[in-house]
Amino acid sequence: MTVPENFYSKLSEVYDAAVASGDLIYAESTTKDLAVNDISYHLAIASSLASKPVPDNAEKPKETEPEIETSEKPFDPFDPPHPALLVLDNFNNDYAVVLNKFAVVPRHFLLVTREFSPQSSPLRPEDLEASLQLIKAANKQSGKRHVGFFNSGVNSGASVTHKHIQFLALPDGFKPFPDDVIKGKYGRDYEEGQRPLSNDTLPFAHFIVPLHEVEEGDDLGFRYSTLLSRTLTSLRLHKATPISYNFLFTEEWFLAVPRRAAETKEGISVNAVGAIGLLLAKGDEELKIIEERGPESILEEVGLPVREEDEVEYDY
Repeated sequence: MTVPENFYSKLSEVYDAAVASGDLIYAESTTKDLAVNDISYHLAIASSLASKPVPDNAEKPKETEPEIETSEKPFDPFDPPHPALLVLDNFNNDYAVVLNKFAVVPRHFLLVTREFSPQSSPLRPEDLEASLQLIKAANKQSGKRHVGFFNSGVNSGASVTHKHIQFLALPDGFKPFPDDVIKGKYGRDYEEGQRPLSNDTLPFAHFIVPLHEVEEGDDLGFRYSTLLSRTLTSLRLHKATPISYNFLFTEEWFLAVPRRAAETKEGISVNAVGAIGLLLAKGDEELKIIEERGPESILEEVGLPVREEDEVEYDY
């Protein structure tokens, strides 16, 4: 599997052209940095996203009324991808790389399966290996550090049912909290199959494994399955349904966060990157709520609380 040496320069060219043509909508934002209990938070305020359209096939909780069967196929933005947003048409035979049509961070890109696969299905070793290759290439070619993320389930923030993994550059100088976790004693000494790590000061359930230069698909798959097993057990213990979680990764670590809600009681949506401190406010009113409640309260509400039951052995 090889990422082209000109991948990021091509991505930038396609991005600039798509913005100029109007095929990609870049929502300019102002930012604000906070620190709570030694955890860094970066808030982006993008008022224009308040009117962002919701895809017809956005994942939503099931209604109590039975659905009416229809032969009409739901809209799939990746079948095929919009030509103006396409960066790589055929990556490793199974994937395409496309730009996010609605971007708050420039050059926000996605790895999508060429054949339809549901977003609710687990990631395969091939998905993980392709993702790690892309993030390494993006980091090396751009000089910026990227994070990848995968939203699965109706409470995760997923808005498209076709399987896709997203990538964006982290703000300059921003340090996600898993960095410190894996640099601690247990992170440095982590062994295959060991119980996942966490930051015990945070009030929401989350699970971390270091990568330690793990690159092969099967090895990546094993570490992902370690997190997924713990996530499923946590969801079961908390009686949180349907199955929903966020999965995030850098070159150095994997992180999984079980979810019980896609948004707060005030309607503030929380995507996967919120779990590492990158929160989005669609206007000053949402910003005020986040600041008054505190980011940890927001993340605890949409995630699962940390309880003693979470310490039992996982059994999936």
